[in-house]
Amino acid sequence: MSQQSPVSVTEAEVATSHAVAQSETKAAVEADPASPEPPTPHVSVRPAADAQERSGESPSHEAHAQKVKPRIQTVNLQAHFGSFQVLKGIDLSIPAGSVTAIIGPSGCGKSTFVRCLNRMHEVVPDARVQGNVLLDGHDIYADGVNPVQVRKYVGMVFQKPNPFPTMSIRENVLAGLRLQGMSTRRSEERVESSLRSAALWDEVKDKLDKPGSSLSGGQQQRLCIARALALDPEVILMDEPCSALDPIATAKIENLIDELRGRYTVVIVTHNMQQAARVADYTAYFLMGELIEVDRTAVVFSKPANKKTEDYITGRLG
Repeated sequence: MSQQSPVSVTEAEVATSHAVAQSETKAAVEADPASPEPPTPHVSVRPAADAQERSGESPSHEAHAQKVKPRIQTVNLQAHFGSFQVLKGIDLSIPAGSVTAIIGPSGCGKSTFVRCLNRMHEVVPDARVQGNVLLDGHDIYADGVNPVQVRKYVGMVFQKPNPFPTMSIRENVLAGLRLQGMSTRRSEERVESSLRSAALWDEVKDKLDKPGSSLSGGQQQRLCIARALALDPEVILMDEPCSALDPIATAKIENLIDELRGRYTVVIVTHNMQQAARVADYTAYFLMGELIEVDRTAVVFSKPANKKTEDYITGRLG
C-alpha cells in the first residue's frame, strides 16, 4: 500500500462524496418496485462453443461455484431496509477477471446486491446486512474491517455520472486517491494511465484543467470509471452505468467493459437484455430478492434451466 499523501481533500469535497453515495442509494430505495418498465424484448444469443456441447439441465449454483475461481463470493447474503427484507439468502460466486451481469425486474434487489459488495448498503439509515461477502476469501463484513478500505479494492460506478463539479478533469481522477489518503506522487502518470484505461485520454489530454462537469454525459461516466481505476481496484461495480446515456456513449462504455475484462472483475447491473448478452461472461437472474439462476450468459439466454428465467428474458415476466 502506498504511503499516505500530505495532500488532503477538503471537508466539503468529502461531504460531497458521501452525499452523492447516499443520494444514489436513497434514490434506489425510494424507486417504486411496482413502476412499469418498457417491455423486455426477446434476446437471441448465439451459444458459445462450450454451451453447444452441453446437455441436460443448467448446473446448480453450487456446481457453478465449484467450476470457477471466485473473486467475490456471497454466502447467505441478506439485506434489509428497516423491517423490509430486500435480499433473501443470496449464494453467488463471481469469477475473477470476468464480467458478470445482474438482471431482473425493478425492485428485485439487483442494485442492493451490488451495493452490499462494497458496503455501500449500510450508508442508508436503518439498513443492515446479514451473511458473508468474501473478497479473495476474506469477509468484508468481519469485525474491524474498514468500509473505506473495502471501497479501495471494490470500486463503484453509479447510474448517473457524478464527477465532482468544482474539480478539474485531472483532480477528479486523483480525488479517490486523496480521499483514501494515498500518495499522489507521479500523479501525472496516474492521471494518464487511468484515463487511458477508461478510453478517455485522447479526448481530454489537452484540457485536463477544464471542469469535469464540462464533459458530455458519456465522457463524464468514463471519467468516473477512470476515478475508480486510479485506486487500482480488484473489482469494479457498475449500477446501470448506461441508463442515462445515448446509444453512441453506451457503445463506448460497453467497449470499455470489454477492454477491462481479464484485468478486473466487473459486476454490472442492467435492465438491457441485449447489453447483458453483449458484455457479460456470466449472467445472474434475480427475482423478488432471490437468485433464481446463474450460468454462462450464452446458456442463460439460450437454454435457461428455470422457467422463471425463460419467462423474463422472453418478455412474459417483468
